[in-house]
Amino acid sequence: TPELNQADGIHPTTEGYRRIVDNLSEYVIEAIKMLRATRK
Repeated sequence: TPELNQADGIHPTTEGYRRIVDNLSEYVIEAIKMLRATRK
């Protein structure tokens, strides 16, 4: 979505970064849990 990018059209705005984190956080947390489980 263009309004979530800075004027350069490449880098996200603050809200863009928030949405990225919201969309990815559950997957990152799950990956960390899986990694920890393999190290026990």
